[in-house]
Amino acid sequence: MTAPPMGTPPGPPVPDVGIPPRLARRMSMAEQYEYLRTKFTRRRALVSAGAVAGGLLAGCSGPGSGSDAATRSPSPLSGGSTPTERVDGAVVTPFGRHLAFGADPRTQMRISWQVPLTVRKPYVRVGLKPWELSRKIEAEVRDLHTPGLDGVRLALDQFYLHAALDGLRPGTTYYYGVGHEGFDPASKERHSTVGSFTTAPARAEKFVFTAFGDQGVTPDALANDKLILGREPAFHLHAGDICYADVTGHGKESDIYDPTAWDLFLKQTETVAKTI
Repeated sequence: MTAPPMGTPPGPPVPDVGIPPRLARRMSMAEQYEYLRTKFTRRRALVSAGAVAGGLLAGCSGPGSGSDAATRSPSPLSGGSTPTERVDGAVVTPFGRHLAFGADPRTQMRISWQVPLTVRKPYVRVGLKPWELSRKIEAEVRDLHTPGLDGVRLALDQFYLHAALDGLRPGTTYYYGVGHEGFDPASKERHSTVGSFTTAPARAEKFVFTAFGDQGVTPDALANDKLILGREPAFHLHAGDICYADVTGHGKESDIYDPTAWDLFLKQTETVAKTI
């Protein structure tokens, strides 16, 4: 399967169910990914990303039970454990936070991040004040496995988390923290990890936005991130290319594909993407 575009956090490994060639020719990469992911989901129940009910986030509800990604082995590149070992969540720090508006930027926000090892019950806390993250939204685990190639790369498991926030108030700044069992962003020890975002206003007004493409993972890319922050935009439009994990475009099946490039890219852009 072709690797999903950056705007769509990777999903669980999809079996080779295939897309009818005639249909595939009319579908974008994102549509092919979603088609296969949906087809696979019918065979294996996944805990979907949830919204939270009442008060702060109005008129929404979240899923019943927390997601659990403790069934797969983490990457040997990160010095991970075997599938049977339980990793203490307190030693696993989330990284690569990135935001995206939902279909309605006034009331919807999507929060994604990554963890280097398997964790239990990942979630987002959100509130109107940084010290009052009163609501908890459960997150969906989307894991990506890249097979190893002899003499080229080790096998790698990457764990991406995704949460949907709906029913937000327009033109409002929210504070949020991402966590999991053993790592609570609302605790005093983790409070430095709290980020923020602002929803679009209820009525049209002037705004600043930034846009560029062809970023990569370089000192120049870091300079671009600092330039974005200086502009204080309402949002940033990233046109791609992004991280060059594979310059040939063949994705996971390529013998030069380097999945760790995504880790580097998400770490690099977090200073911007966690707020904008």
